Amino acid sequence: MTPGRGVFADKRRLMLDHARGYDVHRPLQVFRANAGPPSGPEGDRVARTARNASSAA
Repeated sequence: MTPGRGVFADKRRLMLDHARGYDVHRPLQVFRANAGPPSGPEGDRVARTARNASSAA
């Protein structure tokens, strides 16, 4: 007798397919929206990068 695929094989495949299609940035969108703009040296660097990107366009 050979073992079959198992009881959870189909569910496992569905969950893995869902996880592969999930956008990794989606959970961070709410955090970033609530966090506000960065401040201090990090905020200065982000602001310079944004200004340089907008002037290059």
